[in-house]
Amino acid sequence: MSELTIDIGSEGPARVVRLRGELDLASHGELASAVAEPVDGGRPVVLDLTRCSFIDSTGLREVVQVAGLGEDEQSATAAIVITPGSLPSDLFALTGLDSHLKLFSTVEDALAWLETDRAEPNGKSGRPSTSAP
Repeated sequence: MSELTIDIGSEGPARVVRLRGELDLASHGELASAVAEPVDGGRPVVLDLTRCSFIDSTGLREVVQVAGLGEDEQSATAAIVITPGSLPSDLFALTGLDSHLKLFSTVEDALAWLETDRAEPNGKSGRPSTSAP
């Protein structure tokens, strides 16, 4: 079993949360704690899963909650960074969440999208890209 390590930083207007290891039943509370303040404050979150080696259903639910799926249009914006072809990428495709989550290949792409998205009146600037870097 691999532990989960969470590194938190700020880049521009966003809180960048980088996960390394396994996001599962044993560790999902750590993610909730890491994003509670920015999400509750309406600050955008970039969740970097490029070094996340495993996600179970509990971890997947946590990602969905961080992303604000099912929330109203005023909820905090969360962008998810994944490596195309990785376990998280395959999991999002298998569950159909890839068509609902804001997925990017790099943190830089996610940050650029957040800046564009925040500049649009309705916060809608089109579907983000998940093309490989």
